[in-house]
Amino acid sequence: MISENEKIIIYGIKNCDTIKKTKIWFDLRKIAYTFHDFKTLGCEKSIALSMLKEFGHQTLINRRGTTWRKIPQIEREAITDETAANLIVNFPSLIKRPVIKRKTTWLVGYDELAFERICPPIHDI
Repeated sequence: MISENEKIIIYGIKNCDTIKKTKIWFDLRKIAYTFHDFKTLGCEKSIALSMLKEFGHQTLINRRGTTWRKIPQIEREAITDETAANLIVNFPSLIKRPVIKRKTTWLVGYDELAFERICPPIHDI
């Protein structure tokens, strides 16, 4: 059993194809995780700041999505990690997906090799 400290959290939006693919990857390997749906639960500023501290806004913000394009150009050009945190709280769909956390390790984007590195080994009993 995974302790609370080792729990894997997958952050994203349940209808996102990349999130669906990520959840399938974990489910097929019987790796327990908690899913945090930004659409229903939002993103607290403390979580946004933790993600930004780890990745920076250049990596964390999805600049190809429609949400990014809806933000006024003057705001997009002046973005910093602090202003990005406020944008993420207001528009969590700006975040690239998935974002995964285990202990103090964070990942962003679909990367099976990175998933394998942070997942607990499965032992046959």
